[in-house]
Amino acid sequence: MNRSVDTERLKDFIKATKLPIIKLAKEIGISASHLHGMLKGKIKMGSKTQNKIKPLLEKHGLSLDDILKPNPMIIDGKAVEMIVISEKGTDNLVAAITSKNVLLADEYEIESVPPIY
Repeated sequence: MNRSVDTERLKDFIKATKLPIIKLAKEIGISASHLHGMLKGKIKMGSKTQNKIKPLLEKHGLSLDDILKPNPMIIDGKAVEMIVISEKGTDNLVAAITSKNVLLADEYEIESVPPIY
């Protein structure tokens, strides 16, 4: 499945490899223009590219989830990237929830309820 790339995390990974983009693309097994497209957020990472980059990520102690955006949550039939909860009438963030993680203000708790089948 094609997944959107977290461009900042991909840039951090590229810096960590200390390889020029052309050499890194060659090591992954993709074209430099394909890698540039992912860095600009114009190209999603397909399953073939995910399989090609996975060993290199693991070599650097990372996983695919470290450089890919989380899959959207489906709520009420709609794809949702993030749920942001703030105090009414203010910009005070209470919580931001994605399918990958939860950012939460200290004075609040969130309970995750698993589905019941």
